[in-house]
Amino acid sequence: MLPKKRPRLVAITGSIASGKSEVCKWLENQGYQVYYADIIAHECLQQDFVKKQLYYRFGKNIFAEDGQIDRAKLAKIVFNNPQKLKFLNSVIHPLVRQKMQKIIDQSDKNLLIFEIPLLFEAGLQSAFDLTVNISVNKQVQQKRLQARDDISPEQQKQRMESQMGNDEKNEKADLVIDNNGSWEQLYNELYKLKLIIEALPRKPIDRLSDL
Repeated sequence: MLPKKRPRLVAITGSIASGKSEVCKWLENQGYQVYYADIIAHECLQQDFVKKQLYYRFGKNIFAEDGQIDRAKLAKIVFNNPQKLKFLNSVIHPLVRQKMQKIIDQSDKNLLIFEIPLLFEAGLQSAFDLTVNISVNKQVQQKRLQARDDISPEQQKQRMESQMGNDEKNEKADLVIDNNGSWEQLYNELYKLKLIIEALPRKPIDRLSDL
């Protein structure tokens, strides 16, 4: 992708319950345009041909009474089975990449931020000028996940193990923001991130729709 023909692109990622959504909300409050891969994926789940593929693979029990896919039921199935999760990702991820690329191609903004939980798992890091991992240790992650979702320890383990480990994400990221401490400590890190974003250069990167 030619550097001068597009916005500068930042990807925010992190393990489940790392605080990446809170970081992105802060960035939105600073005036940046932020898009969420999970929201885009949810929109893709509403497409009829996606529903048909998932119906043939997972059956009618994944649907709610209104005919829409019940994401909680679907998550319960795929988090218990790596092969089923792989199938779901094979259906949804290409559509999400296409939608994100369309957003980029049609944007008149100087900078766009995407929150992508599975950035490295999906191999999308080469499509961004800057990748940022919101880093937490396992103990903090478990505590926040329990408080947020009120799920069993076994469900916590399943969801955490379905993603790449935090240490590996730290190694792959261009920038790591520690979120093991207080909100005040996090905000101090975010103001540093803002300075980095403001001075971010464009570089030759891949198109998301080609990955």
